[in-house]
This record gives sequence, structure tokens and C-alpha cells, in this order.
Amino acid sequence: MADTNIAFYAQFIASKAGKNGIAVTWDVERITRSTGARSALVTGGATNITVGRRGLYGYLLTTADLILYDYVATAITADATVDQQEVAAVWTKWGMAVWDEPLTAATHNIATSSGRRVRQLSDVVIIDGIIGAGSTANTLILNGGASAVDGAYDPALVYISSGTGVGQCRNILEYEGAARRCWVDRDWKVTPAAGDEYVILADAGREHVNEGHAQSGGLNWIQLNPIASANDDAYIGQVVFIRSGTGQDQARRITDYIGATRTALVYPNWDTIPDATSTGAILPTAVMTDDQIGNAVWAHTPRTLTMSLTTLKSIMTGSKLILWRGDTLSLPMLNLGSLVGATNLWFTVKKHPADTDATAQIQISLLNGLQAIDGAPATVPANGSIVITNAVTGNITVNLAAVETAKLDVDFTGYYDVQLLMGATVTTLTHGCCSVVGDTTRRIV
Repeated sequence: MADTNIAFYAQFIASKAGKNGIAVTWDVERITRSTGARSALVTGGATNITVGRRGLYGYLLTTADLILYDYVATAITADATVDQQEVAAVWTKWGMAVWDEPLTAATHNIATSSGRRVRQLSDVVIIDGIIGAGSTANTLILNGGASAVDGAYDPALVYISSGTGVGQCRNILEYEGAARRCWVDRDWKVTPAAGDEYVILADAGREHVNEGHAQSGGLNWIQLNPIASANDDAYIGQVVFIRSGTGQDQARRITDYIGATRTALVYPNWDTIPDATSTGAILPTAVMTDDQIGNAVWAHTPRTLTMSLTTLKSIMTGSKLILWRGDTLSLPMLNLGSLVGATNLWFTVKKHPADTDATAQIQISLLNGLQAIDGAPATVPANGSIVITNAVTGNITVNLAAVETAKLDVDFTGYYDVQLLMGATVTTLTHGCCSVVGDTTRRIV
């Protein structure tokens, strides 16, 4: 093992007592172990270790290599009062040489040795340091010496080794390099404070498809982190789980995914809407979709329906609507809640929820009739209507003329909702997926 520092010590005695306060110089020889050759390494070196008692003097050699060489030192003084003016020195490894020496496989690789075991333990430490200011319930701000590269420490484990939050350990789901911010998988029991110490350890993470902090959220959607997939439908059928922050401990199935905006639509609605403080993970699942369940039920023999398919769909909040192109639409929707005193009511179908109302595939208003059809403003408002059939229970019928449904694109898929305006309060009464299928008989073309 190569040590960088060796300390030599010698004692000068006068009349059987240590002699302090004299000038002492040092000569050091280096002896090559392989050949026995000797060479003067230091001549007349000044004392540089202060002992100050019992006639002890010291010299620190900072260029030692105990693999290749041995060392001999002599302490010399011109003071005539001492019993001996040249004294052979003893030496020891200087403490800094042991604890500050770099641990490498080249110099610390002897099986079962302490050096090798310490090196192997330290290999899993990615970085440690002092925590900066600004940590929150589910984030940790690292010191300025941490990486400025996004993702540098995810996935990994962070452990609070001292200070206010000592003893806590969390998975890092996402790391923002510019802010030195770690987003962790669970809220801290005690939020770490500036000046606490942390250690980040290598960890392969869990079986997530995607993880990180959300950008925003809504009643039935969440905008994932920027590194989520840019491909439409990438996460359909999988589960998004809010692990920490606002809305934590909720899990929802993803019904649609818009890659361009990293937006996942979920079912059912969130109880607590996630926001930019939420962290989550996309969990791979093999759940059956609505279409798969519906097709399996329809294929079963025998099957018995006690009401029309349209009525059945309309009373299932969040169900999928199937509209026939070219057919006259008369769609009952039941038990939406009290509509007594309704200011206005809308039935809307869109490709993406973010599309404007003017470009909706269908938008019908209680007060104004048909407002949009096939992505453009409607020209005949009377061709669409919403009729409240029972205001107390919230039963309505949505009507649309065949001449208007004939304008819809076959194989269209998107989303619908029914929205209520009561005074100044807006409420979404129901929502779900919607598709348009082609009619076989083309009575209206």
C-alpha cells in the first residue's frame, strides 16, 4: 500500500530530562527494497511537527511510498547542552495518510483486506454532501457540487445521514439538474433542513414504465413529466399511481394518452386532483379494456338485455358511447343529478379534451341547439337539441338529426362529456369515450 505521509519522532535529553526549545534539523535516507541502494532524500530539513514537551521533535515526510522503499531518519542539533546531538528517529504512518488516501482496485485489492472491503462498500456511494435550502414535503435540494444533468441520480436511493431529517431513506423518482432537486417517492416524515447531510446510493429502481413528478392535473387527467413517451396511446390500460405530494396514494386506470402533451386521461375521476407537486409512477398491467369486456359479454351465448344498449350505456357514468354515422340520434342519459334551475347544459364530443368548442365533433346546447359539427360551427342549430325529461333526477335526451351525423368521420374516436351551468357554477355531470361507426345502409350519404 502506498502511503503519502510518514511522521518521524526523536527525543533530545539533557541531564536525564527532555530538552525543549532547541533547533533541530532532519536528514532522511530512502532505501530501495529490491536492491538495498540508499539515497539521501532530505538533508537539513526543518522540524515541521510541533510536540512541545519532554524534548520530543517531529518531521513529516509527505513523499513516502512503502511499497518500494524503507526510510531512515536522523534528528540533528548543534545545541551543546544535550547528551547526544544526533538521534535516530522512529516513524509512524501519519493519520491523514491512511484516511485520505484514494481507494482504488490497483492498491486495495487484497482478498478479505480492510482496504478492499471499504473500497467495495464505497463503490455504491454515488455522491454525498450537504443539503441546500428549499426542500419540500417530497423533494430534496442538493448542494451546489451535485450534478447539473437531468436524470443523473434517478433511479437511486437517498439517505439523510445527519441533521433534522436523519435516518430517512427514499427512492429518487426524478432528478432536475438545474435546480439540484430530487423528487422522492414518499413524503418525508420530517422535511430535511439546509445543512443536513445526505448520501445517494446506487439503486436499479422498481419495475416502472415511467416515473417522475407531474406537470399539472385535472378532474380526469394528469400531465406526466417531460420524459414520458411522446407516442399517442403508449400507456392505455396501464395504471398511474400518485406516490407523493398532492393526491398521493391514488391509483387510476389510463383510458387514453396524448403523447404530444404527455397527458394521460384516467378513469374514474381523481378524488384529489394531482398538481405540479405530485410524483407518480406508471405501473405495467394487463387489465382488460372496456372494449374487451364489452366484446366478451356480447360474444357470450346466451345473452339477455333488459333495456336498450343506448339506455344501458347512458346510465353508466364514464361509459363508452358508440354513435352510428347517418342515424338519427336520440340518446337518453339518466340520473345525472338535479337539473332544477339549470342555466345551460352542453353535450360535447371532441377528439382531444384540449380542442376548442368551435372545433368540436359535436356540441349541442340546451339553450342554443347545435353549435358545432365535424370540427366546424354548425349552420342549422335546430338540427340538435337537449331535452330535460326529468329535472329532479337529472334525465335528459340528446337529439341530433341524421343529416348532421352523416357529416361525422367513420372510425372517429374521442371523448364526450355533459356539462352543467348552474348560476356561476360549472359541473361535469358525466364523461367517457366516444366512437363513430359506419352505417351499412347509406340512406343518407
